[in-house]
Amino acid sequence: SRLHVSAHRNGHGAVATVKAVYDGSSHPVAGATVTAGKRHKTTDTHGVARFKTVAQHKRVHLRATKLELRAGTATLRAKKR
Repeated sequence: SRLHVSAHRNGHGAVATVKAVYDGSSHPVAGATVTAGKRHKTTDTHGVARFKTVAQHKRVHLRATKLELRAGTATLRAKKR
């Protein structure tokens, strides 16, 4: 199964939500590692990882991994100057 990642900017930071589909439904994935650049966060019981700061004026690529599940990715667009 592949991880599905959605992300949005939140002030100077970002919020990523990680889910996996099984039994025909989407479920949050707790304990997944989400990487944004050199920063790593672990998802909570709701599948959410919060980054206090991320690059603002360039794209930010996020990648989520957990054990045998296939990695999922998301990209945040650069903020306009």
